[in-house]
Amino acid sequence: MKVAFFDVDRTLITSPKGPSMARFEDAIQAVHKIRVKINLAEVDGSTDGLIMRMYLEKNGIRNYKLKECFEAMLASFKRTLPDREYVLLPGVRELLEELRQRGIAIGLVTGNMERIARIKMEKVGIGEFFSIGGFGDAQHDSRHELVGIAIKDVSLKFRVTPKKENVFLFGDTARDIEAARKAGVRCVGTATGIFTVKSLMESGAHLAVENFSTGKGDVLKFMGL
Repeated sequence: MKVAFFDVDRTLITSPKGPSMARFEDAIQAVHKIRVKINLAEVDGSTDGLIMRMYLEKNGIRNYKLKECFEAMLASFKRTLPDREYVLLPGVRELLEELRQRGIAIGLVTGNMERIARIKMEKVGIGEFFSIGGFGDAQHDSRHELVGIAIKDVSLKFRVTPKKENVFLFGDTARDIEAARKAGVRCVGTATGIFTVKSLMESGAHLAVENFSTGKGDVLKFMGL
């Protein structure tokens, strides 16, 4: 059994307005009554849970109230959703359809909390492809733990535990590559974010492509398809 896990933002989709940290800032204010300013450069490629904990700790808060923060984050995201546009990146749908036709299990490993990730996928019309995954609102202390959570999800749903050499993680940042490496799975970088093909390879990617349109053939060959 082979499995393909995908990061979401700037791997599958992009937003012309760029990443927004407002949902974190709004959630912390709603639950903890303090206003923070999230530094995107500091948290890029991290997870919703880890970002939330980082900024709460920076402000001396140890009683995170993460459940309440996640609910407030979701509410903030939904409020701003009508004003945000999400666009599929080149070749995404074609690659997903090809993988599905070849019997590959497809899922998400993303720093987004699950409900936000799934809303984004439905908004761009590819939600049907993803039945499994590991998400940023799961209990974890490091991003690579989400890979293990996603593999357990595969085992539960398909009654088969895939060998790690048959698990492929696709992402656009060095943190995605690091997560794959630490989890012991194969990693494919896509230069659709701020990282180049060269920098993704230098970060440890087993393969890096410009995008899934020009790189589709290389991806399929790398996966042994």
